[in-house]
Amino acid sequence: MRTDCRLFKSPLPYYWLIASNLALRISWTYKLSSHLRHLRWLVLSISLLEVFRRFQWAFVRLEHELRKIQHAHPDLHPLVPNTPKRKSSALSLDTHS
Repeated sequence: MRTDCRLFKSPLPYYWLIASNLALRISWTYKLSSHLRHLRWLVLSISLLEVFRRFQWAFVRLEHELRKIQHAHPDLHPLVPNTPKRKSSALSLDTHS
């Protein structure tokens, strides 16, 4: 991802997302183990961690979708901060000239 288009200037939140995604996906595989199914509190905890993992990635998906909309409609105000403005090739409809 280009550094001038990121929602967060620091790469640390993105590294956190990658590391936590890996750790939480590994924990999700433990839920599939048949010998752990009788521990209901563990299954509930792992399921809640999976909900948290998906919730984290919702923000990345939202950022990506907003950038797609902004790229398709450059005349809109910035939907995501720190987005470089694209020059519009459309003719101006200003009648005051």
